[in-house]
Amino acid sequence: MEKEKTKHERFMERLVRVFREAELPPMLMLFVPPLILAELPHITVPEIRTVLYLQQMVVDDPAGLQAVEKILEYCGREDGADG
Repeated sequence: MEKEKTKHERFMERLVRVFREAELPPMLMLFVPPLILAELPHITVPEIRTVLYLQQMVVDDPAGLQAVEKILEYCGREDGADG
């Protein structure tokens, strides 16, 4: 289980990095339209699916926004600490 958590954290950190490399704030992933999302450099299909899942999570349950914000903040802090 610890291995899955680490793998998930690395995946989200990479997703945050893709947005930063495109000079977009990571929180924008909650609102970016799919067509623009698909044009981001270095983004993969699994990452696009994850963003769409997070967007749907927020639409289905506004309390999900807080959970997604925490994930992004955590990943942003970890990514920023490494450089």
